[in-house]
Amino acid sequence: MMTIVDPDKGQLIAMVPIDGRVDSVAFDPVLQFVFACNGVGTLTVTSEHSADQFVVLENMRTKRHTRSMALDTTSHKLYLCYRRFPTSTD
Repeated sequence: MMTIVDPDKGQLIAMVPIDGRVDSVAFDPVLQFVFACNGVGTLTVTSEHSADQFVVLENMRTKRHTRSMALDTTSHKLYLCYRRFPTSTD
């Protein structure tokens, strides 16, 4: 679960179901999207419909172990990075 809190009031706003092993979260204030990068291999995209209503739009598949991301709020591009573990053929 992703917990969304009003930082000024310290009040719980919403709880949104997301996949596990989250390492980073980003918010696009223009598009009103919240992104949660999950280490299990998904990116949860949530939309802020109102001040107290958040809806999951999609759970996109990513590479496993993708946990870090950066959001460019000017271009609205989201950058993900993942760790690739060596195999016996490397």
